[in-house]
Amino acid sequence: IRAGKPAALPAHPGALPRHQPVQLATLTDDLADAGAHWHELKLDGYRAQVALGQGGPRILTRGGHDWTDRFADLLPALRDLPCKAALLDGEIVAGGGLQGFGTLQDAIKAGGPFRYVAFDLLDLDGRDLTALPLSKRRKALEKLLRPLPPMGAATLSPIIHGQADEAFAMICGVGGEGVIAKRVDAPYRGGRSRDWLKIKCRRRGEFLIVGWQASDRRGRPFASLAVADRQGDALAYLGKVGTGFDAEAMADLARRMAPLVRKAAPVEVPRREAAGVTWIAPELRIEVDYAETTAQGRLRHAVFLGLRADPPSEPCPPVQAQKDRPITAGIAISSANRVIFDKPRLTKAGLADYYAAAAPLMLPELADRPLSLLRLPEGMAGERFFQKHPGKGFPDALKVQQIADSAGETSPHAYATDAAGIVGGVQMGTVEFHIWGARRDRLDRPDRLVFDLDPDEGLGFAATRRAALDLRDRLEALGLASWAMLSGGKGIHIVVPLRRHAGWDSVRLFSRGVALLAAQSEPKRFTAEISKARRKGRIFIDWLRNERGATAIAPFSVRARPGAPVACPVSWDELARIRKASAFSTEAALDRGWADTAPPDPQGLTARVIEALEDALTRGG
Repeated sequence: IRAGKPAALPAHPGALPRHQPVQLATLTDDLADAGAHWHELKLDGYRAQVALGQGGPRILTRGGHDWTDRFADLLPALRDLPCKAALLDGEIVAGGGLQGFGTLQDAIKAGGPFRYVAFDLLDLDGRDLTALPLSKRRKALEKLLRPLPPMGAATLSPIIHGQADEAFAMICGVGGEGVIAKRVDAPYRGGRSRDWLKIKCRRRGEFLIVGWQASDRRGRPFASLAVADRQGDALAYLGKVGTGFDAEAMADLARRMAPLVRKAAPVEVPRREAAGVTWIAPELRIEVDYAETTAQGRLRHAVFLGLRADPPSEPCPPVQAQKDRPITAGIAISSANRVIFDKPRLTKAGLADYYAAAAPLMLPELADRPLSLLRLPEGMAGERFFQKHPGKGFPDALKVQQIADSAGETSPHAYATDAAGIVGGVQMGTVEFHIWGARRDRLDRPDRLVFDLDPDEGLGFAATRRAALDLRDRLEALGLASWAMLSGGKGIHIVVPLRRHAGWDSVRLFSRGVALLAAQSEPKRFTAEISKARRKGRIFIDWLRNERGATAIAPFSVRARPGAPVACPVSWDELARIRKASAFSTEAALDRGWADTAPPDPQGLTARVIEALEDALTRGG
């Protein structure tokens, strides 16, 4: 490693293709002629070309900007593609692609997970394919992607052959974006044309006006309408509708809203979204066309269609006075009785109480590190999303630091220094806390090395436990002491405290070398590659936690899994007696604390340690 001779991941030796202008679809209302077209799912993500070759993979945006660092989670899967060089066209989505752009934005903030859905192949092994008809380019793409696992991080865009009416209805019914119709005999042409057509799903709903945002344009009575919807016995805020009005409609709405003005909002609204809004009693209903509802419960691309004159089928719920909120670690907990976990029953207030009690156990490892928060605002039954960048409205106790990415652009990152900061995260719906490998005063110098042992589905915990003990021994042979933590899921984390001498590149390269050493020595037990296909019957030694910006679950964090298990440190002697990675509940975790687990003092990746790893790799273990 020191000599620049790491065991290399699969490489593409050909010349790296350059970005090409992307082909764009023309919006239309009707499905295309099935005889000349096929239809594909319209994905709501980021258009991206993937260039494979020397110096790759590179992930390029629609405009040709290099965003490889933002989608680094995809790189291991892209390296598996069997070619000398290639240029693929496709879309980067979060999950299966139906969740929408808001979910993708949350995934980008959290560093993944992503999926690359490829739908075209523009260059292969130095041959330009753009002049070929789509049908032939597709065959070449299918052959290239055939070795990849189904539903993996890189996959093919599915084709709808024949009449697409039923498929289109089903896609819209489950919240999809729509379809793209493509001429099967057309070449690939940069720019917009009618060779590709997009047919979008739209949704309609009736919502209550709860206020209006003032306009700074003369003659315009308002800029947008604040709307809400009835959910159970209360109103839920859904954001603003700012388009679709003509002058007559705006004047009529302004006249109707004027006598309904009130001082207080009739619905709970985040402070940053309430600024500049004039509130009204929720008595007017409008019909709205919109693209989707985001993970935060906001209408996206909402368009006003008209005012409903017929009376509502149910009376509007009365505006409730805010009840007293319990105070935990100085933080007021809203919706305190909301059930986060069913069995054992754990409410939001109960979760806040746990974290307040666990804070002295957590802070030695968590304090002053940038955090990723796994938020479940509605509990286990609702949606979940990662958030790295806190917005306005987060409690002041959860502090914020601006951190620059590799392009020099800064963004806010949350960190905590005390129990109030941790509980402040819970107030915002956080269940899991994930920590960086560096502290905020030296973000360029990691102080912990983490290996996450992730077993294949068919392996029992005994195999993972043996693997952890073996990896401990391998690290000791290299001169490094470590400590263990049950992940609270199905794996075990091995943690090596580091002196803050080496930078991220050195730490990442070293951790990959350790994982490759284990995989090289016992290929039937271990793999260092994330590919699900190569993990079959093996344990993946996840070394990717050691990238700048990557995170790992914090000690004593609750996991968003049935039973509310806790990520818990264990001694090496105790590990031999434990039967599962989710062995400890919140109560048990507080009772035991760090128990007999004593993290070793920080160690350096010295020349002797690196030389020992190089020698072991050369010997094959």
